[in-house]
Amino acid sequence: FLKDLGQHLSNCGIYMTETDLLSYLLWADDLFLISSTPDGLQKLLNDLYDYCKKWHLIVNTLKTKVLIYTNKRQLPEDTHFYFNGKPVDITEKYEYLGCLFTKKPSKTVQADAALNNARRALFKVYGYLKPFGQKLPTVACHLFDTLIKPVIEYGSEVWAAGANLNEIDRLERKFLKSILNVKEQTANAAVYGEYGRIPLSFKIKEKVIKYFVKLQSKNTECPTKHAFETSRNLHDLGYTTWYTHAVRLNREFGLIHLIDTTAPPKLTDTLKSTIKNAIISHYKEQWENMDIAGHTKLETYRQFKNEFKPEAYLRLPQKKYRNALAHFRTSSHHLAIETGRHTKPITPQDQRLCKMCELGEIENEEHVLLTCQAYSESRQTLFNIARKHIPNISDLTKQEQLCAILCATEMDLITELGKYLAGLEVKRLNVNREPSQ
Repeated sequence: FLKDLGQHLSNCGIYMTETDLLSYLLWADDLFLISSTPDGLQKLLNDLYDYCKKWHLIVNTLKTKVLIYTNKRQLPEDTHFYFNGKPVDITEKYEYLGCLFTKKPSKTVQADAALNNARRALFKVYGYLKPFGQKLPTVACHLFDTLIKPVIEYGSEVWAAGANLNEIDRLERKFLKSILNVKEQTANAAVYGEYGRIPLSFKIKEKVIKYFVKLQSKNTECPTKHAFETSRNLHDLGYTTWYTHAVRLNREFGLIHLIDTTAPPKLTDTLKSTIKNAIISHYKEQWENMDIAGHTKLETYRQFKNEFKPEAYLRLPQKKYRNALAHFRTSSHHLAIETGRHTKPITPQDQRLCKMCELGEIENEEHVLLTCQAYSESRQTLFNIARKHIPNISDLTKQEQLCAILCATEMDLITELGKYLAGLEVKRLNVNREPSQ
């Protein structure tokens, strides 16, 4: 019923091209009037009042605000706007359809707003989960992707190009680590590896690239296409624009062939899959060659973690077994090989010996899983089950045995391994308490 509104508004907007004037944006009953001059905006307000009076429409003046894009700290004293004779408040920020507009346009402001909204939503998710105890990681991730991810990604096609997304990744990692119950200092690469999950920032970049392709092939009569063309023209003149950052993302992920001004490709389902796969492959390569290989804390992890995929133990219903496995696999434990990193001065690696037995070996993952005398009895039970699935385990080297057991996908073996490691943690804790009793 507002279809004819544009016919009643003065030509006081902003020109997208030499002939195309944009004076308002309308979504349902949310109206955004646009003008490049104070007088022009006042005319639009007057036109809107006349239109509403004619059709007996009511404007919520409490929510009606004026936002002026300016670098000036103070506006001239005579800057006032009125609707039906009543003054309209001038504000420094305004939210329209979930997007935050400020008097100084900034990607950082919108990214921070999305992050704050996500934190509030995440707080509610923790509240939902608390009465039921800690859920399976698979369920928790589904809740994150359903309730938190859409909040963060809203409008990211526009504001994420060129924005710093580190805080968004940090929020996601904090959630993932809390579900695994590992230390905050746990290597990020190990956490992503256990979940088989790429960082949220890469998914947001995927949305930017898809939006770039969509706009590039869009009909020229569309206002968003005009904005895209303006961004590209300014980029060609040497300015840094949204188009500039989108082109950089295409190059970063090896998708430079998608930039085509003469015959732009359509955003088909096939092309969407191509873009998604290119981004996943890019992260996997980074994960394998830099994040894992270049992290000294993950020397043991890279011995057995040879594939980027969700680990089977995440489906274990026993929380304490899942936690024990996560601690052990990601080096978020209290073995001497790890605690020796944090002593002052740092304990040399060959002196980080096991105090639970008399073998005089370094207390690392291989030692406590395969040779430490303190866990011989429970290890026997573990190996009895392991032999069912790994018949030649006795013929393997210690390193091969470690990898074979930690790479197992059979749930009975994984459960027994979780039980073994959970018992290991309890036994170590009890021994460490004895001197103070």
